[in-house]
Amino acid sequence: MLAKNGFQRYGVAPKYLQINGRWQDHILFQRIADGPAVRPGDLTRL
Repeated sequence: MLAKNGFQRYGVAPKYLQINGRWQDHILFQRIADGPAVRPGDLTRL
């Protein structure tokens, strides 16, 4: 689902989060915005 929405896999975080008593690895994804950077004041208009 993430890849279909423009996200790219960029790494793995080994033993990142403990779930049900077991430390588990997590796959990391990123998506770079196509447009201009969002400024802090822009978020108040959402």
